[in-house]
Parts: sequence; C-alpha cells; structure tokens
Amino acid sequence: MKRLLFIIFLLFSLEAGSQSVLTYGTGTTLGVFTGADLCANIKFGSGILYGGGTFCASSILIKTISTEIPDRFEMQQNYPNPFNPVTVIKYQLPKTVFVSLVVYDGLGREVEVIYEGQQSPGYYEATFDASQLTSGVYFYKLMTDGFTGTKKMLMIK
Repeated sequence: MKRLLFIIFLLFSLEAGSQSVLTYGTGTTLGVFTGADLCANIKFGSGILYGGGTFCASSILIKTISTEIPDRFEMQQNYPNPFNPVTVIKYQLPKTVFVSLVVYDGLGREVEVIYEGQQSPGYYEATFDASQLTSGVYFYKLMTDGFTGTKKMLMIK
C-alpha cells in the first residue's frame, strides 16, 4: 500500500509540473523505467535507485551512517575542503529533532537547503554537489531545537 501511495504521489507531482521530495530507506528499491523521469529535490536514505530512466534529482544525497545513538549534537568540517565540486558534511543527532541544514554564500544569502525535516537519532552524511555554484567561500549551518553550528567551506573550480 505504501508503494502504491508513493507512486500516486510521484505521478501527481510530475503531472503538476512540480518537483517533489524523494525519501527512501534501507530495503527500499525504486525503479525508473526507460522513458520515465524521476525529479526530486532531495534523495534521502540508503535504498537503491535503478533503471534506464532519467534521474533529475538535485545534487544532494543524505544517508544514515549509523543508527547508534550519539551522546551529543555535533557537526564536522566538510571533507574535502577546499572542494571541487563535491563535498561531504557529517553530523550526529542524539535525539529525534527537526533538522535544518542550509548552505549560504559569503554574503549570507541562502544558496541551498540540503535538508529540512524530522530526523531520528544517529550519524548522518550529506553529500553536496556544488557544480552549479561559482568558486568562493560558502557556509553551512545545522540548526535543531538543541544545537546550532556553522562552518566555512571553500569551493574552487
């Protein structure tokens, strides 16, 4: 039943011309057949995407590294830094919270919302592809109701 609802949601979103958020988890397999398009703002999870269709998702992949419960909030420096054009941001959550992970340019303007929503406790890794951005200094900020952290990263083309 979940798969049927998900497929109906995707079809409705695609027919409406909008881009949806794609969430998938461990054990989930999603196929996009030849001639079909799958467009989503975020690919989240550790399931499998396959097929001969077009994946036109944005440049973000968030995956759960471990469901072990950490003892505190933490966000690490992106790696590599400087980067061209892909970098990884790791963070950990000790409890279920609403998470906002956002990238800003050097002037403080929002460039990309990497993730916004509820996340369970665990260790996470966000892969960010900045190929559409120009070289320069960027900041990423992790905000929850129990933690706020900001770090600087450098994109060099």
